[in-house]
Amino acid sequence: VARRYCLNSALCCPVTWETELLGYFNHFCSDNTPFSSDDKQMIRLFARQAAVTMKVVDSLSKATTHAQLARLNQIMSALTAERSVDRLLERMLESGIELVGSTRGWISRLDYDSGKLVIVAHRGNPVKTLQLEIGQGITGWALEQGRSVRVGDVHESDWPKHYVEFWPDTRSELAVPIMVGNAEVRVGCQVQHASKAIGVFNIESPDNSAFSRVHEDALVSLASHAALLIDRLDLDQKLAGLSKIQQDMVGVRNWDSVIEIMINAITNTLGFGYVNISLVDREHNTIKTEYIVGPPPAQVEEFKRLAKHSLDSDDIQAHIVRTGQVEVPPTEDQRFDQTIFRKFGHENLIRVYIPMVAPSNNQVIGTVEAGYLRQHRGHIYEQDVQVLKGFVDYAVRALEQRQRGLLDKISHELLNPIVGIRNNASFLQRRFKDLDDDKIGRKCDDILMDCETLVHQVEEFGYILGRPRRGPQIEKTYIFRDVIVKNVLLLKPLVSAMGFDPGCISYDSADIHKINPLYVDKTEINRVVYNLLINAIKYARTDPNKFTIRISVDRRRDSFIISIKDWGIGIQPQYTEKVFEEGFRTAEAIRRDVTGTGLGLTIARKIMRDLGGDLLLVNPMYPTEFQMVLPRTLTEERHVTDS
Repeated sequence: VARRYCLNSALCCPVTWETELLGYFNHFCSDNTPFSSDDKQMIRLFARQAAVTMKVVDSLSKATTHAQLARLNQIMSALTAERSVDRLLERMLESGIELVGSTRGWISRLDYDSGKLVIVAHRGNPVKTLQLEIGQGITGWALEQGRSVRVGDVHESDWPKHYVEFWPDTRSELAVPIMVGNAEVRVGCQVQHASKAIGVFNIESPDNSAFSRVHEDALVSLASHAALLIDRLDLDQKLAGLSKIQQDMVGVRNWDSVIEIMINAITNTLGFGYVNISLVDREHNTIKTEYIVGPPPAQVEEFKRLAKHSLDSDDIQAHIVRTGQVEVPPTEDQRFDQTIFRKFGHENLIRVYIPMVAPSNNQVIGTVEAGYLRQHRGHIYEQDVQVLKGFVDYAVRALEQRQRGLLDKISHELLNPIVGIRNNASFLQRRFKDLDDDKIGRKCDDILMDCETLVHQVEEFGYILGRPRRGPQIEKTYIFRDVIVKNVLLLKPLVSAMGFDPGCISYDSADIHKINPLYVDKTEINRVVYNLLINAIKYARTDPNKFTIRISVDRRRDSFIISIKDWGIGIQPQYTEKVFEEGFRTAEAIRRDVTGTGLGLTIARKIMRDLGGDLLLVNPMYPTEFQMVLPRTLTEERHVTDS
């Protein structure tokens, strides 16, 4: 058949109703392009809907007129066209009430976190709109049993102990679970099948025995059809949310920022309440929790201290690193660290483990562990696993590509100071005996300048690679003497080499005493000042007569303000905030062919904000003015910490 009709691709999907195989759906294509995951998902959805239709026809054809069957099919088609879950449920309720000839009813959705059935649509103005729990009332009982419940008189036999009143005159009730009957779930490393509860469809009537078996079968078919549609729309909503997050991730380069975005996506978009991201340390052959959401804040540091394991151990995290497999382990799995398991109540969780794989070398660099309380859901569904894995893979791939580009750029920039150091050292080695002290001093100044440049660029390497920052080395620091004056003296050789007058970098000596000694990390503050001054020098106008850099200090009630102004090429006003974004460089800077990574201001602002201050661009051009805001509380000795 394939040869006769020139068919190159085929996709076969079983048509099943619960555990019963009804047949197969085969889709053929003349194209030889592999089917995408979306193609496969749509075929599965079509096959499930076909199974629903086949069972509907089989169960209703003997007791229902052709017109009634046509109406049910019409309702299902209308539901399929809906693109909003809320609108779909409203139409489902309205059509279902019409189908059985009633005037009152409601639809509730299961809130997995609380176990409550939350009413999302109702007709007939009930006196009460209670949030039932699984097993509570005829509604909750139907969901717990996983089957429809039809009651002729809620006040007879054993029903009063189950019945919860919404209308005081109700006699008949029909409760139909909205469930995906054959959903794929991850168990261990395998994919199995289980039911997936979405909610309950309730119809009530003041008449006894108002609903027949035909009515029940019709609503069961309608609910089964709607469950598949709701499941797909929920998935589409998650994918749309992740797509937006992936766009926000473009340009984000360092681990902290990527991890923050990942955690927000996993919790807020995908709905997991527990997230543990662990990173591999190859040097020490360990895997350790670095970021976690779930334990009480007071226990987070203790958890991190305990959650460190050898890659050669039997721990579940180490196992995922070795195998690179996605896994949902059972509660009794002995690979769990039993101390952590008992101390933090993990017996109540169901979790999936996703390896974080670097695409460049296919090496596992960490794991993402995501889960939720198992009290109201006993499975992690495969479509959620695949969405989570796809998002994790995207985040790691995007980060690696971004890092590779920035690493190439910085690697190129490292050559300049290295070549400078080599040339000056070679010159001194060859001519040292012939040089006077002044010439030797100038060459040493050049070497020191290139070394300082290297130090800052190596720090940018660490930032790109996501290396954790060292703990703050707080010490008593005279900002003007220890930082500003030091950097001005350090940069004077560069200023002279560019043909400018070093004396044009000025400050008022009276300002030296305006800032009290501050307890800060002197190295970090030095990086900020150096970055601002080196930028002012690199982006100066070519006319030596216009080269000016002015440093001043202002004391305010809550802070010290260090202002650095320059009369260089300036920054366009629309870039006032954008210059602080990672990797951004203005068109003017690029045209000037000045080397740079676009990370200096990003790192500088982060340093200042970590201090409780800020770095602001208060005037973009003529003069360009940056302000370092230092809180006056930093004058207090209590800020000193151990090294």
